Amino acid sequence: AYVRVSTREQAKDGFSLEAQERYLFEEALKRNLFLRKIYIDKGISGGSTEKRAALAMMREEIKEGDWVLSCYISRIARNTKDLLSITDEIQDKGCHFMVRELDMDFTSPQGKLVLTLMASQAQFERDQTSERVKGIVAHLKKTGQFRSKPHFGWKMNPDRSIEAPIHIRNEEEMKVIKRLKQIRNKFPDLGKTAFARKLNELKVLSSGKPKVWHHAFVGKLMEREGMPFLPPRKGKGGEKS
Repeated sequence: AYVRVSTREQAKDGFSLEAQERYLFEEALKRNLFLRKIYIDKGISGGSTEKRAALAMMREEIKEGDWVLSCYISRIARNTKDLLSITDEIQDKGCHFMVRELDMDFTSPQGKLVLTLMASQAQFERDQTSERVKGIVAHLKKTGQFRSKPHFGWKMNPDRSIEAPIHIRNEEEMKVIKRLKQIRNKFPDLGKTAFARKLNELKVLSSGKPKVWHHAFVGKLMEREGMPFLPPRKGKGGEKS
C-alpha cells in the first residue's frame, strides 16, 4: 500500500496518514489480500515524484502478482505523465493497481481508459490554475501593485494605494550602503571576496540582515549601486592575479 500526505493536507479529513492507513487495511481485508507493507511519504508534495523515497522503494520492491493499493489517485501523482508512467510500470511487472476512491483496478483495460481521462482532467485543472496565477501577477505588475521583496536599502511601503510606490527607502540601511561606498573608495583594488572579508573585519553591521557579509551579496549590492567589481585579472600562465 502507498500513502502520501503533504504538511498542508495533514489536518484535512480523509487525507491524514492515519485515515489513509485505515482505509487501506479495510480494502486489503475486503479483497482477502495480505498487506505486506505500507510505504509512506510524509510531508511531500504530489507535484513531482522525484523526492518521494517511499514511492521509489515501492516501485523497486513490487514483484509479479502483487497488488498496489492507494486511497486516492492524487496520492500517487498529480502529473498526468507521472501517473501514467507509474501505472504502466506496475502493469509491466505483472501487478495490479487498485485505487480505493473509485473501487477500480487501473491495470485493467477499462481502468486504464478511466485513468487517462481523469489524469488529463487533473492536469488541465493544474494548467488552468497556473495560467490564472500568471494573469494575476501580470495584472499586479501592470498596475504597480506587485509587492516583490525589496533590495537592501529599501523596504515595503505601508501605503498600499495604487498611486503610492511599492518600495520606499530604508534610511538605516542607506547609511550602511554609504559606509560601504566609503570603504570601497578607500580599498578600490579589493575583489568582492576580499572586500566582504574587510567589511567583516571592520565590523560593519546593519540593524537587520546581513549579520555577516558574503561576497555574492556584496557583489550584487555594489553592482546595483553603480560600483561593480571587475573580474579577476589573469597573470602570466593564465593564473588569476
